[in-house]
Amino acid sequence: MLFLPPYSPDLNPIELVWKDLKRWVNTYYHSCYTLELRMSSIIWFLRVIILGIGLISFMTYLRKV
Repeated sequence: MLFLPPYSPDLNPIELVWKDLKRWVNTYYHSCYTLELRMSSIIWFLRVIILGIGLISFMTYLRKV
């Protein structure tokens, strides 16, 4: 077992994931407004799909997974 110091971002794998995620967001979304707009459109789309399918049918899909 390898013991790491209490806080070592260089040795923490999740820090590498966050670094790549931040770089991706900064590349494709130049402002928070565009990111918020994209997220709100995704949420709206999911709401339309769930309401269109119906909650009962959606729960059936979830049980299959």
